[in-house]
This record gives sequence, structure tokens and C-alpha cells, in this order.
Amino acid sequence: MRKWSRQLQLECQLLFTNRLLWPLPPLFGLWFAYTLTAIEPDVSQNIYLYAYDFHKLQHTLSLGIAMLIGMLLIRKDMVRPSYEWSAGLPVSSSAFIAAKYTAGLLYLSLFTFVMAAVYAGFGILAELPVSELRSHLSFFAVQYTVSYMVTLALAMLLAVLIPNRVCYMIGFCAWIFGTFFLDVFLISRLRLYDLKTFHLSQFFTNSLWENDVWGPYLLSEELWLSRRFVLCFTFWMLATVVMLIHKKRPSSAYRSSVTAMLLALLASVLAFVPYEAMWQERFSAYEKKLQDAPPDYADRTSYGESSFSVSSYELTVHRHPDDRLDVTAAVQLDAPPQTDGTSMTFTLNRDFVLKKLSVNGKPVPAKQTGDLVTFDRAALEDGPARQTFLFEYEGKLFNWYPASSYREVVNGFVRGDLVYLPSHLAWYPIPGKQVLYVQDTPGTFRDRYEAGHELLADFDVKLTGFTGELFGTIRKQPEQGDFTQSFKQDKTNGVTLFAGHLTKIRIPGETMAILTSPANKHEAEKFLKAYSDIMAYYDSWLSKPLPKPEAMLYMPLHMVAAQQERSIHKAAGNRFVFSESLHTNLDAFQLAQMVHVSLFGDRNAGIGFPGEGPGSSLVGSIRRAFYQVYQAEHPKRQEETPLGAGLLYPRFPVGAGREAAGDPVDRAVQKAIREGRLDHVKRVLDNYYSKGLSIEGEWAYRYPIIQASDWEQAWSGGAKHE
Repeated sequence: MRKWSRQLQLECQLLFTNRLLWPLPPLFGLWFAYTLTAIEPDVSQNIYLYAYDFHKLQHTLSLGIAMLIGMLLIRKDMVRPSYEWSAGLPVSSSAFIAAKYTAGLLYLSLFTFVMAAVYAGFGILAELPVSELRSHLSFFAVQYTVSYMVTLALAMLLAVLIPNRVCYMIGFCAWIFGTFFLDVFLISRLRLYDLKTFHLSQFFTNSLWENDVWGPYLLSEELWLSRRFVLCFTFWMLATVVMLIHKKRPSSAYRSSVTAMLLALLASVLAFVPYEAMWQERFSAYEKKLQDAPPDYADRTSYGESSFSVSSYELTVHRHPDDRLDVTAAVQLDAPPQTDGTSMTFTLNRDFVLKKLSVNGKPVPAKQTGDLVTFDRAALEDGPARQTFLFEYEGKLFNWYPASSYREVVNGFVRGDLVYLPSHLAWYPIPGKQVLYVQDTPGTFRDRYEAGHELLADFDVKLTGFTGELFGTIRKQPEQGDFTQSFKQDKTNGVTLFAGHLTKIRIPGETMAILTSPANKHEAEKFLKAYSDIMAYYDSWLSKPLPKPEAMLYMPLHMVAAQQERSIHKAAGNRFVFSESLHTNLDAFQLAQMVHVSLFGDRNAGIGFPGEGPGSSLVGSIRRAFYQVYQAEHPKRQEETPLGAGLLYPRFPVGAGREAAGDPVDRAVQKAIREGRLDHVKRVLDNYYSKGLSIEGEWAYRYPIIQASDWEQAWSGGAKHE
């Protein structure tokens, strides 16, 4: 041990006193700090996103240094003929290699240390909770350490295998291949996701790990299986280096080094087996869904929308410690189903196995095929119109698949305190024959977000066994003493449940909250303050209560939805959801959308129905007038807001903020604003607001018909009160 420690001191002295090497870790830390200080209000304020984005490139670059150091450590003495005399020293080859490897790791650990110190400092400034900061740091630090370990061992192996200087070129190619090429082409383009464990840095360009609410924790099983294999493989490379050194320099320890190498190889194979089995299970489930998925642009009637409606759901969900869900769903129909044929069909996600189906209290045999549950229509009672179906089913939900945009998606899961149960995924029975997935590009599919969109029912959901707080798109009820979490709401189009590393942000005087990751605290507070001020302004002169959402969810969602996060928006209920990215944040545009939803209860901003005819209406122009009034009374608010210029107007341009020659609403409102008659405009708008100005629907819109004559009459009527 003393000989090894003396050799380690020598190797460390040679490394740490090198004038080219010792400045690199501090410069790396300064680069990281500069990246985090460059975050400004018009982009996301989530330091985790920027840290991960930094690691994807800059940490990969630091692996080039690890590759160079590993080769230099070997080539400077172990493979040079002029250093043959060192073989006579009373230090074994394994001790030499261990000392060199340890010295290299100690130097590379400086990069990990400065990264952790910089992130910890900025995390404290961002007021990250200690537990959250500790989770982020442990994830990043372990990723750094493992990647340095395997890269350094690979470099030393290449240096022993290739004794001449061409090994530097081979090492450079191995570094590029093991990082950028493997990530961009083999893993992403060819969808060879089981090769991820061979990636040197493990910070992928498109990864679920970018999502700080779910990512690093959701894939913990994959992460630890991969790390176990990488560590075994690293030990095998080091054992191979020792064996090759013994082979070049005959030693009595040669046989033992061969034995150690073979044992390490066996351990690597055994560690790879469960890792590959996990991927084969994912690919198998994916292939089955792909076979059943119809083309995206097929005849929509073939998708089999429901031919009967459900009036209410009572869902009881229990989570077991192994993440298996036991679900009992009481589904009630108030009207007799208008179905043809002799059978009825519900849609239930294939990851759940139906144990029992009862109709009006009587057990009924049912057939489960894929995502469909079919039973004989004769089970229905002829007398009463109300029919009650009781579904009892169980299963584990982890819906993984590769998306057409060269990335992985997990759009439904229950893993410990991490939960995402979207309504369109049919985790509860949806009436009719629904298609849950449609083919996207060849070899891929995506969620069919329209599944169950016509549903409008009462929901009562009770959940037990969940370790963390659950959030939903319907109203949450007060918690009960038996650790039951409940959600209940009438006449809603579905329920989506969330749980993860979320925090609830509130400010005094505002009822709406923002559910987001702790890293977004400051950004969410600024947004809530601006939102609260604007809604207080409208509330001061509108007589009808504002349909404000109870909460807003703000987090990176592109890794749990294959296309524009529509799956979340479809089931928003009394929650509104924004997706976060590096360049999509809580800015003025998102504020304008939030204000619009809080005013009119829909997301159809900027839609108008001009012209003359039975479908024409001035409803879009009247809705735009609300923003014109705000701008007239807050002309400087556009520049003062910390969220950026253009707070509300003209974010939703029906008429583009100018007098439209054929638009009587715009003409009258602009004239009244110039004349200082804002009170008159407010009275007219309040009158229309009390009657309703919502534009409902997505493709077929439902809206109030307001003709020019109706507007003129209302405008004149408002003038009588002046």
C-alpha cells in the first residue's frame, strides 16, 4: 500500500503541476457560471434546463481531456522502450495502473467539483429547496464521475493496444464516436436506444432527463442498470490493461490477471442482460401498439367514435408498493345506448388487465382485445334507462415509445411519487371503440389526442397508496384522514392526474396558483403578480364573475407528449397548462393567453367570424375590444412589465389593432377611446360579457351570433346611461 501511495503521489505531481492542465477546471467552472448568468427574463429562468444544456456539450468536450490524459498516463512510461528499467521496480503492474487511473480520476474530479460548486451557488440564489438542490447535484455529479471513469479506462486501453502515436487519432475518433455520433445517428436516428449505455457522457441531446419534474427520477431503473453495466465494463477494461502489460513484461501474475479479466468480462455480460431485457420489454410493447395503430390521415370514421354517452364516473384507484394499480370504475349511463349490433365496446388501455365486469350488479363475461373491452349487449336491462357498469382491473402503466422527432416519449406512467395519467390514454374506460394511437412516420406512432374528446361527464376520483401529493385537471377535495386524495367535478371532458417534483406558487391576494418545478419560483411569482394586476382591473368593472382557472401547470412537457403538448391541453379542465423550454417561458405571450382563458374560458384567441351570412358574428371583435380598453388605460404598462413588451394588445389580432373599415366594433371603440368615453365602452362590453362571449370547440366552433344591428343597438343603449 505504501508503494502504491508513493506512486500515486508521483503521478499526481506530474498531472497537477502541468501548466496546460491545471487551469482547465477553473476555466470550465467560469464557463458554466457564465452560462447560468446569461439567463435573462425573456427566456426560461429554470437553471436546471440551462445546466443540462451546458452538460450536453461542454461536459462532452471535457471527456476529450479525459481521453488525452488516459493516453498520456500510459504512453509516458508504460509502453516506451526507454522506460524498460521501470519493470524492475518493486511495484507491480497492477499497482502502476491503479495509481495512474486514480491520479487521472482525481484530476478529472476537479471538473465535477467546480461544476457542483457553481450549480450550488446559483441554486441557492434561485432559492431551490435543499432537497431539490441535493437531487440535482447528486444526479449531475454521479453522471460526471461515471463518464470520466469509463472514458479514462477506454483511453488507457487504447494506449496499451496501439503503442505508436496513431493511438491519439484513434482516441479522438473513439471520443467522437462514443458521444456525438452515437447520440445523433445510432441512438436518435436509427432508434437503437439500447445502445445508450455505451454513450460516454450520458447527457443526450434529446432526453427525458431534461425534464426536472420527472426525468432523472422516472428513468432511475434504466439509469442504475446502465451504471452497473458501465462500472463492470470499466473494470474489465482496466483488467485488460493489466493483463496486456503482464503479457508484454512476463510476470508470475499473468495468469491471475487473465482470471481477473475473464471474471470482469463475465460480470459485464451478467450486468448487461437485465439492461437489455428492460429494453426488449419496452420494444415489444411498442411493436404491439404500432401494429394496431391506423394511419394518421385515414378516414376518421374508421376510428369508431363512441355511439353512446356516459353521465358519470366513480373511480377508486389504489397504488401498490410495486406501482401496480388496482382500479374500480363505476360508469353510469343515464340514456339507453344507441348502438348497432349485439355487442357493446369500451376502450381501456391495454396495460391494464380486466379482472371483472358487472352490469347493473350482475357479472358479465367480457373479451379484452388490445385496447378494447367488448361484451354482449343483452346484459343491459330493458326497463330502466340508467345502466351501471362496474369495471375492476389492474396493471402497471409505463407507456414508452420513440417519437417521429427522434426522441423518446413516456406519455403515461406511475413510478413511486411520479404520476402522469392523461385522460386520452384511457386509464379509465372510455365509451365506444376509440383509437389511442395513430401512425406518424414509418415505424412510429403518436397519441391520438382526440380519444374521448366528446366525453362530458361527472367525475369522482379517490386515490390511495400514492406517496406524494397529486394534482389534477379537476377540482381537488379536502384530504381525508385515511390518506385518501379525492378529485371531483361535474360536466368535464376528462381527468388528467399529475405528481412529481412540483411546487405550488402563490402570492397574496390571488386565488390562482402555479404548479411548477422549484427552479421556476421567481419566474412564476413575477408572472402571478402581472396576472393578478390585470385580472383585478377587469374584475373592477365586470359584473359577472371571471371564469379563472384554479391553477396553471408550467413545466417541460415535450418529453411526455409527442406533438406540441396537445395531450395536456385537451384535458385542461379547470387547469391551464404551458410547456416550458429554454426559449418558451412565462413571457408576455403566455400571460396574454392566460388572461384570455380567465376572461372567456376558452383558448380560441384571435378567432373571428366576419362577413355577412348566417354564420357571421362580431363576437371576435367584441372580445378584442377588452384588450383595447386595457391598453387605453395602461399605455405604459407594455414597457414596465418584467415579462416583456406587448403585454396584451395586439396579441390576439382581430383587426390587428387598427380601425377596420368594415368593422363597426373596432370603429366605435377606437372613436370612443379617442373621445375619452371609456366608461361607455365598459358598460357595453360588460353587458355582452354577462350574456356570454365564449367560442367553444376546436374544429366546429360554437359561439354567440352578434350581427352589426345587434351591436349598434347595444352601443346606443349604453349611451342612454351616460
